[in-house]
Amino acid sequence: MYMLSIEVYTKLEWLKQRTHENHFAMKAQIYLAAQQAAYSELQKLSTPRAA
Repeated sequence: MYMLSIEVYTKLEWLKQRTHENHFAMKAQIYLAAQQAAYSELQKLSTPRAA
């Protein structure tokens, strides 16, 4: 378990260096993408289908 947390921390730091964003900005970006995908799926489900 300890090794996994070090690996995740290392990957997060690498990603921060690569994107020049902090983890709050990356989290917000992921959250926004998830919200957009969920809304798109909701639109598909609520649209009546023509028979």
